[in-house]
Amino acid sequence: MVVLLHFYTPNGLIWSLAVVQGGWLWVDFFFVLSGFVIFASYGERLRSGFAVGRFLWLRLGRIYPLHLAVLAAFLAYELLIGLTGWLGRAPFAGDMRAADLVPSLLLVQVFIGDSMAWNAPAWSIAVEIWVYLLAALLLAFAGRLFWPSVVLLVAAAAIGLALDSRYLVQLGELTALRGWYGFGLGMIALALFRRRGGGPRLTFARATALEIALVAGGVLFLSLARDGGWPSMLAPPAFAIGVFVFAAQAGAVSRLLLAAPLRTLGLLSYSIYLTHMFVLDRLHDAVAALDWPGLATVGTHASGDRFVDAAPLVSDLLTALFLAAVVALSWLTCGYIERPAREWSRRAAKRRAAAGAAAAAAAS
Repeated sequence: MVVLLHFYTPNGLIWSLAVVQGGWLWVDFFFVLSGFVIFASYGERLRSGFAVGRFLWLRLGRIYPLHLAVLAAFLAYELLIGLTGWLGRAPFAGDMRAADLVPSLLLVQVFIGDSMAWNAPAWSIAVEIWVYLLAALLLAFAGRLFWPSVVLLVAAAAIGLALDSRYLVQLGELTALRGWYGFGLGMIALALFRRRGGGPRLTFARATALEIALVAGGVLFLSLARDGGWPSMLAPPAFAIGVFVFAAQAGAVSRLLLAAPLRTLGLLSYSIYLTHMFVLDRLHDAVAALDWPGLATVGTHASGDRFVDAAPLVSDLLTALFLAAVVALSWLTCGYIERPAREWSRRAAKRRAAAGAAAAAAAS
């Protein structure tokens, strides 16, 4: 949904759908789901002495290599433009300013500089790593104050966002609040899920009806909240309810999501999210270079965003081509960057832990 939203084709039937226009809210679903999954995987371990540093190393090993690779691709392309001048524009301009490269590299672009510079979707990855740190510190050191602290911080984040006129449409100094609001609700959803012994206990028919109702309600909600405003504040709690229900995998919809093609898309989802802007920019360059008046041209919105100006059918065909290219590239990046880097970081963490245990044993 985020990818479809970013392929700005004002005449396209797909892009014009109200539910696609609300696709930006799926980033908040990512924060909620992340809190649910990370707490499930590391919550008890961090409470039981699992080192915070080791946890952050493993999370960086999961998300940073692909982030670095995509940044390198953007940098290489800007250098190519500078050397050849073939696009007729100056390199390192607009969203590709050299001054914004280091903050993006260090995942601090939400605090310093332009959070949307270079690879725009990476702003959420930057928020995520700092939310990881906060959650890990609370789990490791808060003790009995852990849940009061989580609830208090979630409430504080919600109040801070609600007091701002942009509400959940945050891409600047309040993005950390946006990230924690969803992440904390995800952790709370997991705690309630476990307390209920694995979610709501429903028959297959009732679970299916509930899942269908949630999907229909979600589509309606995204359509109504697409323009932001105060209704957007309801998205993270709504997503937390959805995760709570679907995690039980008790109905037909959740079982459909376990089908091989959808599981594959789930496996590729991080690559799809992080690589699609690079593919989109190259598609814009290709259409601009061809410049077929009456068929497809590239325009620039008042906001500075480029878009494809084409007839509805051509717009939707280009959307399908774009999606296919993104998935194909993501299959490569997942197999040759994500997975090897994740396995290497795990092996390195195990070696370091073993070496530390051996040193402690020798000292004692």
